[in-house]
Amino acid sequence: MPRKTIKIARVVELANKMFESTPDKAKEHREAVFIFVSHILHETKTYNGFNYNAWLKGGFNAWMASGQPENPDEKHQFFGDMSRITMYHK
Repeated sequence: MPRKTIKIARVVELANKMFESTPDKAKEHREAVFIFVSHILHETKTYNGFNYNAWLKGGFNAWMASGQPENPDEKHQFFGDMSRITMYHK
């Protein structure tokens, strides 16, 4: 009999790979996957946040070097493409 379940960790792993590797023109698809997977994580009480990939890959250091601007318009430049994220689960 075929398996009818999938581990939450595997869903998050697949989503994170898609967030990282899809073409730039797929922004709306990434946003839809984020909403879908977030819903699954909230329903299973395993949601543990997310972070922007550009922030993780140097955006934070650039923000620190620029004097840590707190104005949202200034800070957003360090996040990069806000549909390229890494999701976390418990």
